[in-house]
Amino acid sequence: MKLAKFHLGLSIFYVMVILMLNYFIGFPSIVLFPIALINFFLFFSSKNKNEFSRKISVGLGVLMIAAFPIGTIIAFHYLPYTD
Repeated sequence: MKLAKFHLGLSIFYVMVILMLNYFIGFPSIVLFPIALINFFLFFSSKNKNEFSRKISVGLGVLMIAAFPIGTIIAFHYLPYTD
């Protein structure tokens, strides 16, 4: 359940960043929208305790480590929830 809540929080965070970028900069930020949708999809699938959602979550967490420094901090907090 913690993993599902974390994915919901990440999807809300990405939507907030998208809205702020659109409002302040006028940048459409189309790149972040699929990431928010993936996290929202993973929220529902990990809430139903699907095994593939855990595997996709691990892969997403490993990719987030490369986004230094914010993504690394989020990933190290996020990866223990995937066990």
